[in-house]
Amino acid sequence: MELNRKKNILVFIFLFLLIFTTSLLGCHKQQANKQVDGLEIQSTGEERNYTAEQVLVKFQEEASKQAISNIQGTLKLKTIRVISQPKNLYLMEILTGDSVEEVIEQLQKCPEVLQAELNYIVNINQKERRLDEQD
Repeated sequence: MELNRKKNILVFIFLFLLIFTTSLLGCHKQQANKQVDGLEIQSTGEERNYTAEQVLVKFQEEASKQAISNIQGTLKLKTIRVISQPKNLYLMEILTGDSVEEVIEQLQKCPEVLQAELNYIVNINQKERRLDEQD
């Protein structure tokens, strides 16, 4: 049970940092696509990978379930998972052929949306290897 709690805390910290730091990094043009476990992965020149069909959306605390449902219907999004911490963070699948960047741009125009970001994929083993190489 303690291991699950530590894992949840680490996931929360990672998502928190991801959401608030990716906006500083900006969007990069895609250079290559590949498939991993059925998801299309976008590769960028800065070794950042993200899923092409998913987006992380943080809604305002006062956003109603009906407003969230309306946004999903309009933009053709499906909730994959609601992440309880931080509150109102949703992992959503893009059901149309629209690019992640286009969907994020549309989401950011919605007053109920606090933030919309790419769903980056991080390989912990690669990060550990890079850290070891720096020593």
